[in-house]
Amino acid sequence: MPKSKNTIIEVPLSDLHPPKFQPFHAIDDIAMNRLAENIKVYGVREPGIVRVRTDQDGNPIEGYELLIGNRRKQACEIAELSTMPVLIRELSDEDAVITMVDSNLEQRERILPSEKA
Repeated sequence: MPKSKNTIIEVPLSDLHPPKFQPFHAIDDIAMNRLAENIKVYGVREPGIVRVRTDQDGNPIEGYELLIGNRRKQACEIAELSTMPVLIRELSDEDAVITMVDSNLEQRERILPSEKA
C-alpha cells in the first residue's frame, strides 16, 4: 500500500467490494452504457475512493471497500477492463458514509426517494 494518501494505484476490479453501508445503487441504463463507452475510449478519468476492508473486529481483510466510484466500477466491467484507478483513504465508518453521501449528492442527476432517505 502506498504511503501517500494522494497516490493513485490501479486495483483489480475483483479487489473492489461494495461498502458496508451503501445507500446509493448503480443503475444499468443508457447513461451507464455511455459511461462504459467513454471509459473504453478515454479510460477512467477520475479515480475511485477506497479504504482497506476490515472484519467485524476492525482487522484488515483482503481487498478494498469502494466508497466512491461504484458506477465507474460497473462501467469498467461493461467495458471489459480488469483494473480501476483508486485513491486509498483512512476513514472511520462515519466519515466513509459522509464521503459517499456528499459525492453522490454532488454528482448524481437523479436520486431515488429511497436513496434520499
